This record gives sequence, C-alpha cells and structure tokens, in this order.
Amino acid sequence: MENNYFGILTEEMYNTLSEDEMKNFLIKNHLIQGRIPGTFIEDHKTNEKGGTERVIRFYTKNLVYKYSDKLVNTIFNFLNKYLVGSIETNLMMFNHNFDIKTYGYSKKKKTKEALKEFNSLFLKVCKKDQIGLGKDSNNNIGAEKRFVTLKKVQGGLIEKLKGEVIILNNYLYGNNGYFTRELIDSHPYLLEIFEFKNKLSILIDLNKKFQFEEDDIFTPKTKAKIIFAEHNDKFQSLKQVEFI
Repeated sequence: MENNYFGILTEEMYNTLSEDEMKNFLIKNHLIQGRIPGTFIEDHKTNEKGGTERVIRFYTKNLVYKYSDKLVNTIFNFLNKYLVGSIETNLMMFNHNFDIKTYGYSKKKKTKEALKEFNSLFLKVCKKDQIGLGKDSNNNIGAEKRFVTLKKVQGGLIEKLKGEVIILNNYLYGNNGYFTRELIDSHPYLLEIFEFKNKLSILIDLNKKFQFEEDDIFTPKTKAKIIFAEHNDKFQSLKQVEFI
C-alpha cells in the first residue's frame, strides 16, 4: 500500500521554515484544513407557538486549523497494516472455536448461535445510544443497520486520531523507527483500534456466512450484485445473474 504523505516533512523544513511558511505548505498539500467554530449569539422567538430560533455567527478571526480528513484517513489505513496479522489470527481462532462449539448443529440452530455471537460482539464495540434510526426494506422505521452504526464508530476512531499529534508527526516526518511492535501493543489509541478492527472482522465474516443483513459498507458488492442493481428489469432475481 502506498503511504501517501509519509516523510513529506523533513528536519530541514522544521529548522528553516517560518511558522507561516510551514502553515502554507501544510495547507497546499492538504495536510491541514481550516474551520470556523460557530459563536452563539442569542435565541429568537419564532411565529410558531413556543418556537425559538438559535442565532449563530461565524467570525474569521476564530479560524482554527486541524489535520485534514484525507490525512488522518491515510494514516489510519497505514496503522491498520500493523494489525492485519493479529486480526487474521484471531478470526481464525474464533472460527475454530465456533466450529467446535456448533459441530452437529442443524443449520437453523447454528444460525441462531451465530446471531447470538454477532449481537454480543456488536454491543461490545457499539453503545446502544450510538444506534440511529433507519428504514427496513418495507420503509418501516426502526434501528439502523448494524454496519451503518459500525461505520460511524469507525469514523469516530478516525476523528480521534486528529488528537494523536505524536503519531501524526512521526508519520509526516517518516520516522519508521517509531512504529514498532512495542508501540502497537502498548499505545492506548492503537489498542482501541485493534479491539474495534478485531471484532469488526469477525462481524463481517459472520455476516458473510449467515446473511444477517446486507453489508454494502465493509463488503464490496459482487459483480452479480452490481449487474443486478443496474439491470434489475432484465432479470427475475439475483440468483439468475449469479447462475449466468
């Protein structure tokens, strides 16, 4: 995987560039992005009974810079490559233990046990108040899909990376020696990523096998699904496309 931005900063730049020059370099290369936080002014009454309207102003003098979304997404993916081996091993061990536990089960009973494991793991990485509203295939409103919530939780972890300045700076300055196995095994933030990714891999695997819900977020669509979505008027079902 190409590590964009890795080593884009040098010690010479740190020693020679002024603060404004460094800021301009970071902006030009999309490493930081500006945002203006809103300032509360007052609440206005509206024409509706008991209604109020909050007035927020944005002042350019309050402009602040933070690491860009593009940068932290890149570094998040970079960090994940250090976790892949352990995650794959844990997935293999989970499947091994699950197969032993469910040996001889009927398909229905095995699916029930898999769903129990799925829900248990899901609620270990997602709090109930993180589960938003969503619609099912019949447009009935209820809990959103599990993988929609998981995507939001992952987004929160990526956003949290913006506060891990030491990790970000070592990446930008290309310090390979910083990213050691000892760091991965002891840094609180990296351990949090591992816990999430470890359980996510099991959830994805269980869902692939038992089809609890359609996952179009973490699992790429098959060619058959893409063709059926684009030409569903020409086929009676997805199975017909898969057969072809």
